[in-house]
Amino acid sequence: MTQSSSDPRKETNAILVSVLMHDGSRYRGYIHLPKEHRLQDLLNDARSFIPLEQAANNDAVTIVSKHFIVSIEELREGMHEFGLNAISLA
Repeated sequence: MTQSSSDPRKETNAILVSVLMHDGSRYRGYIHLPKEHRLQDLLNDARSFIPLEQAANNDAVTIVSKHFIVSIEELREGMHEFGLNAISLA
């Protein structure tokens, strides 16, 4: 099996978010959206789960069920502490 040399995340915008779940737990990480898409587009599409790259560990991905999300907040502060210089938050 051959791997593609291009990283699909390079063709996306990384949005730093805080996700509040129904049980009170909170996740902080990045959601990768296709260019020209908004966070609400992701929340309104047919997928039941959202992959969330953990902010504290870029190698870890948490798959979050939309059914159990109470709220998602876009975070504009703290981008530089995770090595990000510019994020499009359209």
